Amino acid sequence: MGPQYQYKPLLHDDETRLLHLEPGSGDDDIRSTLRSVRLSEKRSYEAISHLRRPDAVRVLWADTVCINQRDIPEKNRQVRLMSRMYSQPSTVLIWLGDDSSGFDELDGCIRGALELLPPEHFEFEEIYPISYEMFGEAARLRREKKPNFLDHDWRPITSLVKRPWFSRRWIIQEIAPADDTVPRTVIYGHIKFPWKELAGVAYSIACYGIKTLLAGLATINYHAPYMLAFLEDSCKPVHMLKAVFMTYLVTVYRKLTLVDCVTATPVFQCTDRRDHLYSLLSLQQDTVCLEVDYPLSIEEVCMKFAVTTLVPFQNLKLLCLAPDTNYQIGGQKQDRLALPSWVPDLTCQGPVNPLVP
Repeated sequence: MGPQYQYKPLLHDDETRLLHLEPGSGDDDIRSTLRSVRLSEKRSYEAISHLRRPDAVRVLWADTVCINQRDIPEKNRQVRLMSRMYSQPSTVLIWLGDDSSGFDELDGCIRGALELLPPEHFEFEEIYPISYEMFGEAARLRREKKPNFLDHDWRPITSLVKRPWFSRRWIIQEIAPADDTVPRTVIYGHIKFPWKELAGVAYSIACYGIKTLLAGLATINYHAPYMLAFLEDSCKPVHMLKAVFMTYLVTVYRKLTLVDCVTATPVFQCTDRRDHLYSLLSLQQDTVCLEVDYPLSIEEVCMKFAVTTLVPFQNLKLLCLAPDTNYQIGGQKQDRLALPSWVPDLTCQGPVNPLVP
């Protein structure tokens, strides 16, 4: 292992680093430099990328590299700036890896699904009748041996969402803050497609009741290999499509309280348990007075969250965040934190429907 990179201290509260990735391709050595900038300077950069251009420098902001993870005071300050960093990029790039072998049908699978699914609606009065009608229409199309969502080959999508990126809690903050004019592009090897297309598929699957039907038909449908893909790895594709759906909801409904954000994100994981809360602070609109403070224990973070929510806002939604006593990660049951009964254990949330007030 080579020597660790020595970061130069950041001198201003609004200062961060941008990664300048030198031109190159293929097996060329990777050459890059880190340069500090102030956010008031309005520099152009792309958020979240590991890609080189063959003929030009690429200016990137990637938190793992641009933040000195060993410097806790700097990490505290930089996490507080993340909402500004993710709201101002020229592009958000979602890089899933280099090896996309076996995914040549992915783009066609996503576009085909969008053609077969109803358009997005956000009012229950519109969703329910459309959902009721679409199943009858799909059954008719199946009898006529025409394309329909029941017989669609979902396997490229279910395989895609099993990638580790989709379970990361930080992805919500990476996707949501930028306004709708900022393109968000998924890049997987040689495959590129708009994030909104995948989000649209996940939204329709969740809202129109398709997810439950597809999983339920898996054992009786003659296209069982397609349907069974939703049930692989303890139903991981189902959970990760829900994660994409939740991320999309946070992007659409931007005026959320911190409790709303926590309620909507039980399926996500993080390495540092304190990030169950810290990864969401920049998304909330109720100005809860919580500071990123990594020296605190996870128990102290949960306690501060409860106090700052209940006392100034008297938000009793907090009490719906009771811990899931059967919560598991990787098949292992998780022990609950030693907390008072009115303090939510953010490390083992149960499923909650964020659309129910």
